[in-house]
Amino acid sequence: GVLNLPVIDVAVLLEDGASEEAISGVDRQIYEACSQVGFFYCRNHGVDTGNMMEELDRFFALPEKVKESIHMSKSPEKSFWGYSQLGAETTLGMSDWHECIDFGPVHSNNSALPLQAPNLWLAEEILPGWRAALERYMDDASRVGDALLRSIMRGLGLPSDALEPHFQHPFTILRLLNYPPMPPKGTQSHGKEVGLGIGAHRDYGCLTLLYQDDVGGLEVQRRDGSWISAPPDPDCYIVNLGDMLMNFTGGRLVSTPHRVLNRTNRARRSIPFFYDPQLSAVIQPRPELSAAGQEMEPIHYGDYLYGKYAQSFVEHAGTDQQ
Repeated sequence: GVLNLPVIDVAVLLEDGASEEAISGVDRQIYEACSQVGFFYCRNHGVDTGNMMEELDRFFALPEKVKESIHMSKSPEKSFWGYSQLGAETTLGMSDWHECIDFGPVHSNNSALPLQAPNLWLAEEILPGWRAALERYMDDASRVGDALLRSIMRGLGLPSDALEPHFQHPFTILRLLNYPPMPPKGTQSHGKEVGLGIGAHRDYGCLTLLYQDDVGGLEVQRRDGSWISAPPDPDCYIVNLGDMLMNFTGGRLVSTPHRVLNRTNRARRSIPFFYDPQLSAVIQPRPELSAAGQEMEPIHYGDYLYGKYAQSFVEHAGTDQQ
């Protein structure tokens, strides 16, 4: 089946001088989507996503040797930035059939601390303008993330800056992913059996803004456990919520499991951008929001995120139990 996700026009959240009525209409639509499925299509976000897809293609078209010059193994072991080959990432004990490159916040520069090493970049002459384009994209997408987060707070009946203390230095992650067609069943990669393009998981932080090409393959789990596809729309981000918003709202908003299975014979490309709290944030459930009987503990975001990364990149983190 195909998921009938709401398509929400967010232009009024990003422009100056929109009427309160227009804004609260959008807030309501977003709140409804976040409390029911935790996924929605977001249009008129104003970010140049098409250009970003070209930048992704420039990178993945490079010879393997050049991509490996900024391999994740060149990141300190507690940071996870850089390139990972096909099959290197693990979900639920199986190899994920994608190659990717990860970037942390633009200003990260402390190699001694978990997740805070600087990003790895290719020399400017290899991909002229590439770094500038990616850093600009992170800024542009952050602006949308901030506007959406404020809208979600208002939808909950909170002040729009209710999460601001946790977003003094948002922890943003940009991933560029390439999912080739799936190999035959039973294929081994990096010592594990290949599962899906990326196995079922929930996102860890607050908001994910996903831009994908036209190949499709994203599937979202409904509450009854069935999987349903979320087809691409070239004009929209697909937005979904992560565990920190679910925790903050005591389960009132949902962080929904999703996965990728490329069922075609073409490569699928996607660009998720994660707009998340600073690493020092401790996310406390808000008592006035918590549903009865939903007991949720405070979560230290940096520890939580590091634990998730260490499970996904077992070779790099030295956490491989094999």
